[in-house]
Formats: sequence, C-alpha cells, structure tokens
Amino acid sequence: VYKHAVKRDLLPFEDRLEMCKLAVQSFGDTLHVSTIERDVGESNGAMLRGLKSQYPNDTQFFWICGDDFFRWMERPKGLETLKEVNGLIVQRRLHKQEDVDETFFKEPIDENKIRASAVRLGLEIEFIYGELPHFSSTLVRRAPGHWRSFLPSSVIQYLDARPHLLK
Repeated sequence: VYKHAVKRDLLPFEDRLEMCKLAVQSFGDTLHVSTIERDVGESNGAMLRGLKSQYPNDTQFFWICGDDFFRWMERPKGLETLKEVNGLIVQRRLHKQEDVDETFFKEPIDENKIRASAVRLGLEIEFIYGELPHFSSTLVRRAPGHWRSFLPSSVIQYLDARPHLLK
C-alpha cells in the first residue's frame, strides 16, 4: 500500500517496499513486488488500469477480497474497481466487533444479490467459504515479543538494523 485510506502510522513506503522484496526473495523470479500504486498515485481502479497496461490485452484480472468489500462495492470507488476486473474471488472471514474485546462476527451478505450484481456487471464471482480467523496487522503489532514469528528472518534483520522503525 502506498497510501492507506485510513491508517496514518505506516512505516515509510521505501522501507515497506524493501521488506516486501526481502520477504519474497526466496521465490526467485516467480514473485515480484509491484510499486504500481505508488507509480499511478492511487489504488483500486487507477492501480488496476496501470497493471493492465503492463500485460497483454487478453490477460484476466481478478480482485481477491474479503467479504467486507461488499460494504462499498456499489460506491464510486467500488464500481471503478469492478469495471477493471474480470471477476471477484471473495474470502469469507471473521471480523472483530468494534469496541468489544474478543467478539467476532461473520459479515452478513446477501449472496443472491451479490451474484445478481456480478451478472449485471459481467463478472465471474467465486466465494471461499472456509472462514479465516480474524487477523490483522494491528494484532501483529500488538503482540510484543511475538511479532517476529510472523516475519521471515531477512525482514527481522532489516528491522533490527533500523531500530527507529520499531518505535
């Protein structure tokens, strides 16, 4: 993420970029880290248009998202995103209830309405029904002494060499 719509306490982009590169380096040429969001200055629709310009015209793009995407799917940003993809792959997951400790809920969705919207928009849609547990970067950051277990050793070494980032 180049700029997050809500979070303001992100580490500098260049450091996050370098850590992502370190995290995938063991995969060789099979994975690469994209800076397309920084390059185009926006996320979602603009980012997808930028990516599409880098691939052959017949390349299919699928938006992999959590079920909370449906909260904003019909808003301008959501419609802009949907216009640029061939389909959606939607992961059902547990969400944490705001201001209530250890209370989780399943996002209520009207699957028939969503499938009808997909047909109307000419999109393929697949649901992954095995709910993932609630997990977020906030949980990782709040796990003192344990956040290291979530990271490859190369990223831990990068952070250890830059203690100012750990504050």
